[in-house]
Amino acid sequence: MTDCPHNTYYSSFFKRLLLCCIVIATFTGMLSLPCRLYANMTLTVGVYDNNPLLFMAQDGSPSGLYIDILEYIADQEGWELKYIHNDWELLIQETQRGTIDLLPAIAYSPERATRLSFNDETILVNWAEVYSSRNYSLSSLLELEGQKIAVKAGDIHFEALKKLAERFNIHCRFIETDGYDTIFEMLDAGYVHIGVVNRLYGKANMQNYKIKITPLIYNPIELRFATAKGSNRDIFGIIDNRLLTYKNSSDSIYYQAIQRWLGSEKESKLSQYLTYFMIGAVVIVLFLFGINLLLRYQVSRQTRDLQESNKHLKKEMAKRRRTMQELKKYARVVEASNDAIALFDRDHNHLLVNSAYLKVFQKNRDQLQLTNLMQVTGQQFYDLYLRDPIARCLEGNQMNVTAIYSPDGQRPKHWHIHLGPYAVSDGFILGYALDLRDITQQVELENQLKHAQKMEAIGLLAGGVAHDLNNILSGLVSYPDMLLVGRDKDDPMYNPLHIIKKSGTRAAAIVSDLLTLARRSVENMEPTNFNALIVELQSSPDYTLLLQSAQGIQVDVTLDEELLNIMGSQIHLTKCFMNLFTNAIEAMPGGGKLTVSTRNIHFGNNTPLPEMVEGDYVVLSMTDTGMGMNSETQSHIFEPFYTSKVMGRSGTGLGMTLVWGTVKDHNGHIDIRSETNVGTTFDLYFPATCGVVTTTTEKDLTEYRGNGESILIIDDVKEQREFASEILTMLGYTAFTAESGEVAVALVRERKFDALVLDMIMPGGVDGLTTYEKIIAIRPDQKAIIASGFSDTANVTRAQALGAGSYVRKPYTVLSLAIALKRELS
Repeated sequence: MTDCPHNTYYSSFFKRLLLCCIVIATFTGMLSLPCRLYANMTLTVGVYDNNPLLFMAQDGSPSGLYIDILEYIADQEGWELKYIHNDWELLIQETQRGTIDLLPAIAYSPERATRLSFNDETILVNWAEVYSSRNYSLSSLLELEGQKIAVKAGDIHFEALKKLAERFNIHCRFIETDGYDTIFEMLDAGYVHIGVVNRLYGKANMQNYKIKITPLIYNPIELRFATAKGSNRDIFGIIDNRLLTYKNSSDSIYYQAIQRWLGSEKESKLSQYLTYFMIGAVVIVLFLFGINLLLRYQVSRQTRDLQESNKHLKKEMAKRRRTMQELKKYARVVEASNDAIALFDRDHNHLLVNSAYLKVFQKNRDQLQLTNLMQVTGQQFYDLYLRDPIARCLEGNQMNVTAIYSPDGQRPKHWHIHLGPYAVSDGFILGYALDLRDITQQVELENQLKHAQKMEAIGLLAGGVAHDLNNILSGLVSYPDMLLVGRDKDDPMYNPLHIIKKSGTRAAAIVSDLLTLARRSVENMEPTNFNALIVELQSSPDYTLLLQSAQGIQVDVTLDEELLNIMGSQIHLTKCFMNLFTNAIEAMPGGGKLTVSTRNIHFGNNTPLPEMVEGDYVVLSMTDTGMGMNSETQSHIFEPFYTSKVMGRSGTGLGMTLVWGTVKDHNGHIDIRSETNVGTTFDLYFPATCGVVTTTTEKDLTEYRGNGESILIIDDVKEQREFASEILTMLGYTAFTAESGEVAVALVRERKFDALVLDMIMPGGVDGLTTYEKIIAIRPDQKAIIASGFSDTANVTRAQALGAGSYVRKPYTVLSLAIALKRELS
C-alpha cells in the first residue's frame, strides 16, 4: 500500500517531537543534577549578634532576616544546617580557614573579596548612620574634630570613617567597643557624645536608649553571604537562583522576612522605582519652577553672606591649624622630656605616656594598654605614696609627692612626683597627669654634702684638740726616746723609759686618729700593695688576739695575685683594715663567716656610685654573716661616736669614722650593702697607680748625726724648744731657739742658719707659713723642715712649694727628726 504524503509528513513530525522531548528531558536532568548532588548535605553556618539581620534568640536558637531566608532555601534543597555562635572577628577567621561553610549578613568590599568569596545576589543594602547622645547636636562632618567617637572594633564602617577623617584632616579619637549595643549604652550614659552603627541595627534598637540620630550617613554597602576563598561556588549558585526567583514574587519568603523583621523595608520592583521616580521628578520640576524667581532674588544676598561666612571659616581654620601646630609642639616637648610623663583616666588606666615613662617601668605601649597604674608601680607603693594624693588631685588640687621606689634586685630610687588634674572646658575632671622625676643622684649628693659638712665641723674640733695633745705628748715620746739612746736593756731605767715611750706612742696614735677624723693627715703617700698589708697584718699580735676572741667565726681570705698598687699611707690603710675587720667580728657574736678579698676592676661610664670617675680601681671587699644593719643605721654609721655596741667596751666609737676619713683621704669610695639578720658587705674602691712599691730597711741613728751645723728651732711652746734643742745637740748639731716668728725673722737677719725646724701654728698673727715667707724674702735659699702637731694641709703644701722640706708630725722621735733634718741638709 502506498503511503500518503500526509502520512509521511505526520510521521516525520512525531519523530522530531519525540527527539525534542528526549533532549528536554536530558537537559532537565542535567539541571537537576547539582540539586541532587547537594541534597541531604550539612552546612556549618556562623551566627553573630547583628539584630535584626542575624542573632541568637534568648532560647538559644538562631533568628533574624537572613536565618528565615536561609532556612527556607535549606528546606527546599534538603540541606541540614548546623549553627556556630561566636564573635564576628572569630567567625571571619574561621570562615577564612574553611571551618565555617557559610557566613550570612557580611558586607561586601574589594578588600574582603581578596580573603573571602561572596555570592552575587544582594539581599539588602545597608549604610552607616551617626548617632549622638540626647543633649548633643551634630550637623556636619567637620564637627567631629576633637571628639571621642564610639565605634565597633573591626567594623567596615569604622574603617570607612577613619579614611574620611584622614581625607578631610579631621582629628578625632576613636573608642573601639565589642559591639553596637555597647555603643548605644555609652551614648545613653553620656560617656561619649557620638557613635556609629549600621542603619538597620539603629532603626531596630534606638528606641531602647536615650539617643538621637543625626543627619550624617555614609558608606553604602551590600550585605551578602560569604565563604572561604574559592569554595562553595555551586552552593552560591543555588542561593542566587533562589533569591532571583523570590524577588520576582511579592508573596515569597524574601518579602515575608523583610516585612517581619524590617517592616517597611520591602524591596520594590524596577517598575515601582520608575513610577516613583517619574512622580518625584514632576513634583521637583514644578517646585523648582515655582521657587526659581525667589532663588534669583535671594542668591545675591546669600552670596554675600556666604562670602562673609567663608572669611570667618578661613579664620577659624587658620586658628585651628595654629592650635594643632602648638599641640604638636607640646607633644614633641613631652616626648623629649627626661621626666616620665603619663595621662590617666579616673580609673587609673593609661591614656598617654612618653618614652621616658616606658623606660622607667620597662614596659612597651601594648603592655600598658592592659595594665593600670597600680599594676605598674605595685599595689604597696600605690597605697603608701599615691592613693591619697591622687584622690585629692581628682578633686582639683595640684599635688607633689616625694617617694622611694625599690624595684626587686635594684638600688632604691628617690622620685619626685607631680600630680595635676586633667579637665575639659566645662570643668569636669576626666583624670590626672603624672610627672615623675628621678632625683636619686640629687638626694645622694645632698646627703653627701650634709655628711661632709658635719664631718668638717667635727674635724675642726678634733683638730684643735689634737694640736694641744700633741704638744703635751711630745715630752712623753721625745724625752724617753732621747734618754733611751745608747742605754742598754739591762739598765734599771730602760724598762720604765720604754713603758713611758710606749704609752705616749699609743696616746699619739689616738691623736693621729683625731687628725684623720679632722682630714688633716698629710703623711707622704707612696705606692702600696694591699695584699702585702693584709699578709703582714695576719702575722701581727693585734690580728692574732682578735681572732682568738672570735669564737665560732670562720675567716676566708682570697687575694688577687695580680693586684695593682695604690698611692697610700700604710699606717692609715692598716688602721682602716683593722677597724673594718674588728667591726665585722663584733657583728657576729654567735659565730659566722667572714670573707675578705681583693681584686682589680675597671669602670667606664658604668660606675656603681655616681661620684666615681672611670678608670682602674683596687677593691677591698669584706663580707660578714652577722646582724646586718637597717637603713637608719647605715645613714649614721660613719658619724663619730655613733655605735650600736657598748661605748668604751669595744673601742672609741671612731672606728668607722676613721675608715670613712681614710678612704676619702685616698680619693676612694665606699659602697655598703646590708640586710638585717643576713649580713653586711663593705666594698672599698681605691684608684690604682702604676707606681712601684719600694722596700725599706731599718735605719741606724749613727747614719743621721750632724757635724756642727746650725739649726734654728722656731716654736711658741717652751718645752718643745728645750727638748728639740737637747735632741739636736745630742745628734751633733748646734741648736738655736726662737719663741715666735718675729724673733726668728730678726735672728735670720743677723746671721745665716743651715736649716730651720719650723712649727706651723703660733700665736700673735704670724704663723709658720708667714714666718717662712718673710725669711725666704731675706734668704731665698733657706732650708727648713716642718714639725707640727696639727697643720692645715693647704699651708703645708704652700710652704713646701716655697722651698720647705719634709713634714714631721709631733710628737716626733729622735730618729724621725734626725732623718728629716739629714735629708734636708743633703
